Amino acid sequence: MMEQMMIGRLDESDQYLIESAMEVETDGSDHDPYSHEPYRSAGRSRHPALLVHNDQPMNAEVPAELLTRHYLTPNDLFYVRNHHPVPQLEEDDLRDYAVTFDLSALRKGKKGKSRRDGPDGSSSSLDDTVDITLDDLRTKFPRTVVTATLQCSGNRRADYDREVQGGTKRTTGTQWGQGAVSTARWGGVRLVDVVRRIRGKDGVDDDGGDDDGDDGIDHVIFESLDGMISSIPVHKALSPYGDVLLAYEMNGKPLSRDHGHPLRLVVPGYTAVRSVKWLSRVELSTDEAEGPWQRGLNYKVLPPGVTDANDVDLEKMPSVMEASVYSGITRVERVRDASPLNRDKKKTKEDRTEVIESGEKNNPSTAEAEAMEEAAEAGEEEKSGASPSSPPLRPGDRVVVRARGWAWAGGGRNVVRIDVTGDGGRTWTSADVKRGAGQRPGRAWAWVFWTADVPAVVVGEEGGGDGRRTVEVASKAVDDAFNIQPEHCDSNWNVRGLGNGSWYRATARLA
Repeated sequence: MMEQMMIGRLDESDQYLIESAMEVETDGSDHDPYSHEPYRSAGRSRHPALLVHNDQPMNAEVPAELLTRHYLTPNDLFYVRNHHPVPQLEEDDLRDYAVTFDLSALRKGKKGKSRRDGPDGSSSSLDDTVDITLDDLRTKFPRTVVTATLQCSGNRRADYDREVQGGTKRTTGTQWGQGAVSTARWGGVRLVDVVRRIRGKDGVDDDGGDDDGDDGIDHVIFESLDGMISSIPVHKALSPYGDVLLAYEMNGKPLSRDHGHPLRLVVPGYTAVRSVKWLSRVELSTDEAEGPWQRGLNYKVLPPGVTDANDVDLEKMPSVMEASVYSGITRVERVRDASPLNRDKKKTKEDRTEVIESGEKNNPSTAEAEAMEEAAEAGEEEKSGASPSSPPLRPGDRVVVRARGWAWAGGGRNVVRIDVTGDGGRTWTSADVKRGAGQRPGRAWAWVFWTADVPAVVVGEEGGGDGRRTVEVASKAVDDAFNIQPEHCDSNWNVRGLGNGSWYRATARLA
């Protein structure tokens, strides 16, 4: 009976790796590896409003009502995605903290010449490995600040499980809502600046190799103190326009332990698993990283018809890297004093339809909209909800609701439009972008916040009273490559529940 609900089989070699890792984690003793988690410490490092899915390891998301309250997510409210216990570093560890850079692959070029030889034939001082301390990064390299959004690859996994085949086709992993996404101003040093300094600018191009480009270096591998290993393509890692950071600051403050203290990688425009925390090692490589986070099932999007990983060759399937385009809705409320749009006795049915679809007379006045926006910015309670004089709502009525939300595209692509509907896609309203507009082309690393006043169809049972009346609002974002969110997630369903970029749907009860 349970066989039909099976979503896959864990390969024996993967099971062995997991068990071996857990043996190392527990050190074969009764010691609790999670005994030093930040939430158990005296000082609060996590916001009490975070929605905790697991605490060993910690996985917690931002509740919808707080997700767009701040353009830069407060550090303690930033979503948390950990794979293992948070490393516990003593004062001596922090004082001597250094990252090892392994550039030995540069000496093993396809042409066979030693990478210790400079372009003029003179000897280079390149060592196979170089340790650079945190103090070196702070004092000997230019500081760079990048505002970037990070999103977990499994964000909105719960929607897959709820919407596909009536909830019977299940995925594996944490059941995230829309809150595994946050934005910060990251401060640190560009990775390309460090590699150039180590290697010497004269013999290194923007891909990290010799000026002739024939070095075979295709990947940069990153290793964490917690044992996680990941890699990204060298053209992203070492591009001066890729803005990959060795970050030691988050919104102007030192990183917290949950978010990689004392040093982490930030890979703007990529799915957040590539932004390795607690960074300990960087290696230029001809091959991508080994391990479950790079080559295993964990971060690979299988075809929707595959439920058993043994049916595909994982080695031939790429891991998730550059993010797609996404949006979410965090608040829906009825616009005050907006009577049902289809109760105007002075118009014919045809006239009423034209008014709704053209968008005329459906929005509050410009002055009212501006006043409401100013009130929202000041954190004041907005004028919303039905007026006491508004007629009771009936199923099929159309009302104006105000929707607020966020949108983000990976790869540095700007979000050029957010379309919002309240009638299942029959009519659309283009949202107004309130925050995050005008980011640099090709380097739009952060989300945008939007607002839209949308005609919406009331649903509910006859005689049920206004308290049982609801509307459903959906959003879809469009980026500057004109990638568009698909209507449904079933076409992109995958056993790991990654990359759900379908329309975001929010149901709101009307007071």
